[in-house]
Amino acid sequence: MKKNEICRYHNDLSKVQLPNLNELQLNVFYSLIHKMRHKQQGELVVFKPHEIKKMMINPKRKRDFNDKELTKTTKELFEKLFKMDFRQLIQLDDGYREEYRHLFKTMYLNYNDFDILKDLWLEIDEHFEYLVGDFWDKKYIEFDLTEFASISGKYTKEIYLKLKKYRTQGWWLVEWRVFRELLHIPASYQISDIDKRILKPAIKELTAERTLLNQKLIPFKNLKYEKLTRSQQPNTPPLTPHFIKFTFTKQDTTKSFNYKFKCKLFSYNGKIWRIEHIEKVNGKLVVSCLEFNPKTQNLVSKDKLKTMNFKNIEHAEQFILENEYKIS
Repeated sequence: MKKNEICRYHNDLSKVQLPNLNELQLNVFYSLIHKMRHKQQGELVVFKPHEIKKMMINPKRKRDFNDKELTKTTKELFEKLFKMDFRQLIQLDDGYREEYRHLFKTMYLNYNDFDILKDLWLEIDEHFEYLVGDFWDKKYIEFDLTEFASISGKYTKEIYLKLKKYRTQGWWLVEWRVFRELLHIPASYQISDIDKRILKPAIKELTAERTLLNQKLIPFKNLKYEKLTRSQQPNTPPLTPHFIKFTFTKQDTTKSFNYKFKCKLFSYNGKIWRIEHIEKVNGKLVVSCLEFNPKTQNLVSKDKLKTMNFKNIEHAEQFILENEYKIS
């Protein structure tokens, strides 16, 4: 991934107990979710091997994955995803019905004669299309795929995703038992093991400055955690955590929007415009842009800013993507 790509999905996807994916499989899974975002209803989305290789980023690895490694990783991922389903309770007049559905309605893995992956095809179940395409109610999670791929550690990636859900709140409080379940922490891990192997490395990694696409970024500024106990609970050792709380500096979603759309071209009223800056003003999203001449590939003027107002980020993004202008 050589450009900023913002992965965005509905909060409900975070409620799904994903299978125990490793670091590499997490990269691929959320890249698949990202590409499916602007699909048409009922559309099968095709992924080629070179696209999957771009997703298979490991900061500690010095060489690219070969075809056999790519095939093995993809196959293992889909075997895990096949076990992932949603449980729904449907209220009926005389009771209720329990339904189980797979997130993906169709999954194809095509191979050549040498058992090497040619491509994969995905179609999301129509009941869950809103998870990757409906963000009008602002109930969504977003993060930069390049930043996500640059993070080392399976548990650190999982914590990163959970914190992103509360990016504008600045804290995440969760029961200790639920925290262990969400991260698939082995039952054999003692509290000291979790501190040493998971929490401290995660804090170090997520507060480290990194350079991505010529920008210096810190995933979560001032990130800390504390374990909260309830010594008054019966039969509970005093030092056993009941909750864990993460706190960090709140994040403004317009920052990631600027990161994604700055200098992007779009057409409007018969002219081409280049986005210069995006900010929130009086509850609205204001996009400032300059007129661009596609023939000379230069700005018409650097002094005549045009501003456009949108209700929110989702409306602005839809407009920009629908009217995007690409230089041929």
